[in-house]
Amino acid sequence: MGESYKIYLFWWGPVGLALVLSLWFWWSLRPDWRRMPLPEIPQVYREIPEVSPEVVRYAIPESSARGPTLSFGEKRKSSAKPKRFLELTAVLKMGEHRVCRINKHLYRVGEKVDQFIIKDIGENYVVLATQERVYKVYLGERLIY
Repeated sequence: MGESYKIYLFWWGPVGLALVLSLWFWWSLRPDWRRMPLPEIPQVYREIPEVSPEVVRYAIPESSARGPTLSFGEKRKSSAKPKRFLELTAVLKMGEHRVCRINKHLYRVGEKVDQFIIKDIGENYVVLATQERVYKVYLGERLIY
């Protein structure tokens, strides 16, 4: 009977030793969260909305986007008037009525925003139309014109 225990010890001894050593390494190498300093979240991250407002959609006609290439000696002419933009910041649904907030003003379907007319207000987008083109602006995007 003593011989059978030696065989079990010979067979299961290294397995048990490996298990004990692996548990000991796992326990000793895991980080101690009580001593680990947690970084403070910067104030900037708290002010960022769920939809990033840095997404910009440019409203440039295709003909001007494919203009001639410029050389280094050529000076570019810039317009005196600054670029204007429309920023969609909120879409509200009140019953069957939908309202969108563009540049801190509230608009409904059919109302005019600068040179654009609001054709449709979706869950997270607004369809703006001019006489030539139709633009789909999503929540948090800017339409620069």
